[in-house]
Amino acid sequence: MWKGNKYIAAIRGSDADNIPSSDSEDELFTPRPGRMYVDSKDTPEEVINPKHEGLMDEIADRHMLTTLLAVDRLFSNMRCALDKDHATSVLTDVGRQEALFINPKVYANTLSNLKSSHIVLVLFDENDQPNDVCIFDDRIERDTIKALKKRKWEWVRFIKKEYGEIIIPWDASLGRNKLHINSVPDAIESCIEMIIESDESESSIHLSHFYYQHVHPLSNISQGKVMMDVCKSFAYACGCQYMTLQDASYNMIKKLYSKNIYAHDRLSKTVETLLRKGTTVYRMYGFDPDDGVIQFQILDGGDEYVDMQIKWVNNQCFAHVYVDDEKLFSGTFEIIYNKIVKPLIECIANTPTIWYGEKRIEYAGMSVRSVLEDGYRDFMSRKNAPKLSSPFLSPGSADTEAQDFEWMMNESEIGQLEDFEDVVKAFDFDD
Repeated sequence: MWKGNKYIAAIRGSDADNIPSSDSEDELFTPRPGRMYVDSKDTPEEVINPKHEGLMDEIADRHMLTTLLAVDRLFSNMRCALDKDHATSVLTDVGRQEALFINPKVYANTLSNLKSSHIVLVLFDENDQPNDVCIFDDRIERDTIKALKKRKWEWVRFIKKEYGEIIIPWDASLGRNKLHINSVPDAIESCIEMIIESDESESSIHLSHFYYQHVHPLSNISQGKVMMDVCKSFAYACGCQYMTLQDASYNMIKKLYSKNIYAHDRLSKTVETLLRKGTTVYRMYGFDPDDGVIQFQILDGGDEYVDMQIKWVNNQCFAHVYVDDEKLFSGTFEIIYNKIVKPLIECIANTPTIWYGEKRIEYAGMSVRSVLEDGYRDFMSRKNAPKLSSPFLSPGSADTEAQDFEWMMNESEIGQLEDFEDVVKAFDFDD
């Protein structure tokens, strides 16, 4: 096992304050009224309705639902490059949006093994920005820990399993027990899950679960964006050229023993974030749409369409726009998005909510963007929400569509219909 001499020499002498592993209060877990508790396999959660409940439904009804759903699909499957051109030594929020990640330092001897366990440390500079990601084997030597006393640092455990699966385990105590950097749980269930996919020409990694069922990993990393940084660095160290995921993000506050979920209307968190910030969660992490073709209906119920083809070339995202099979625009995705999609989003975002049926005087004159931002701030300022909470936590799972269908067939009015012909009418299928 590597003893840490080279690394200790490299990090001695910094004046930054050390941030040790966070201690958790040792108290009994007592359910509170209003919370929804599920099986122990999930983190207990409470769903919070926004003050502007129904606004997104009104936007869907009055503003070309098919077009907004196409925008949602455009940002559904995402991809970012993992190559030497995007590796850096210091990472800022601007760098994240440019798809940069920390170039990792590998001190592990077993990283190439099919099955292995690793401790990853992320160190911060005096500006509280990540500037080092170091990958070790299963345990960290005491001398290495001592050498970190003058640095702010955080840690996370990765476990490589068979068939290319990599997980960050779940802390089954939900934060009740103090985490130890060298401890490994007996029963390992994933909090974050990635799958390496390789062929003869390249190797990629798919982030399939990112805080999906659980928000308490075996880690003291306090921000979702830093966890994403470390996942990228670890994937790059494993030889992956790019990362993909499905954006199924939602707003969430991580709380001791549980989590708060921000309820959404018919339109997704992706569309809401576009209206609120002009971008999406994973675009802020440097992801762009993956290869595919998205069709936009020009008029609701009409038969004219705009097709946008997304194609990645040399780890750069390009877009080609067609109408009636005739190519109109081509260029980088950023240029094409700003030319034809962003103006539509900005138009809706800047429209006063009175045009979407809002009658409350305190909101009717405010723009859609202002009302959504107000509701978001209200949610994030909920009592007992710790400062370490991150709103950017996502299932990243394709399971949500199946779950929605199961709810529809079992709980909704459609699910209560017994006659098949009535069900078909309710779905309004075309002949």
